[in-house]
Amino acid sequence: GNVEQFNRRRPPQLKLLEISLCGANLSGVDLSGALLAGAVLSSIDLRRAILKDADLEGAKLRMANLQGADLSGACLIGADFSQARLVKARMVGASLMRGTFESADLTQANLAGAKLGRADFSNSRLCQTNLRQAHLFWCNFGKADLTGAHLRGALLEGANFWGAVGLPAEVRQQILAELEQSWG
Repeated sequence: GNVEQFNRRRPPQLKLLEISLCGANLSGVDLSGALLAGAVLSSIDLRRAILKDADLEGAKLRMANLQGADLSGACLIGADFSQARLVKARMVGASLMRGTFESADLTQANLAGAKLGRADFSNSRLCQTNLRQAHLFWCNFGKADLTGAHLRGALLEGANFWGAVGLPAEVRQQILAELEQSWG
């Protein structure tokens, strides 16, 4: 239907800088490589959408539904995903530095190798989330649920886990080792 027509007419690189598409239904749409920096996409439906290598720097995706969406390799620096639904979303190798994921649901999301420095995951659900080899420098996981999360090889320097639940054993061990080093 409409999705197929939109995909056929889409130019090679869609430029929608600072556009507002609040509440729109773009589920299943291919927006690979699209320029959406600064876009206001609050409450948008992007279930199963393909946003590979898209530029969403500074985009507002509050309460957006990105369940099953593919954002691999996307630039999401400073994007706001507060209260967003990112269940089973794929963000492998994405740049998410300074992103806000407060109260977001990232259950079973794949963020392997993603760059997440200074991102805020406070009060979020990261159950069974793949964060292997992710750069988590100075991230805030305060009161987050990390039950079953995979963090092997993740870089955790300066990360805050105050009040977080379900911390994997390797994270607890790393935190204790860092505390012992700091006390010398």
